[in-house]
Amino acid sequence: YPNESKFSLRMGKIHDMDNEFNESINDFLDATEKAVTAGIGNMKKEDMTEIIDASLTVGKRMMRQLNIQEMKFDSFSQGSNADVMLKSIRKNNAQLRTTLERLSQKYPDEADLLNKIAVTYRRTGEYHLAEEFYKKALSLEPENVVILINYAMCLAATNIFGQATAIIEEANKYEVYSAEEQE
Repeated sequence: YPNESKFSLRMGKIHDMDNEFNESINDFLDATEKAVTAGIGNMKKEDMTEIIDASLTVGKRMMRQLNIQEMKFDSFSQGSNADVMLKSIRKNNAQLRTTLERLSQKYPDEADLLNKIAVTYRRTGEYHLAEEFYKKALSLEPENVVILINYAMCLAATNIFGQATAIIEEANKYEVYSAEEQE
């Protein structure tokens, strides 16, 4: 893929390794923007997926650092470091969702893309939309442990614990993954 996008991706990974999350997110936003500008149709799915996965991962780390499960708009004092981080995560999440939706139009049978769209909805607390995308993804890959675990987490976040537990039990029939491997 284009050198500019690759450079931004690499810088984002370096910033992530150095726990410079805001810089990392900005690099990944830049990489995504440059890749989209180059045209999703001209990009290999694997190249876009690498950018998306790195960006989702750093967003997840930032959310853990802030000790939040979803991106609520009034979570922190305006202008605080936490508020700035949250705004970066929101911007990243919105751009990822748009990119993922465009990719899923090109690759409609890719359960992984649908799962990642669901993750972006779950992170913003739009659980009903997340659930729709998890169900679509599971209709394509009903034994996908990562998607099952993510769907269960979505249900648990909305206090549907019985169904979440049943889904986790279902996931355990197929293969056991650590919590770090989901999303």
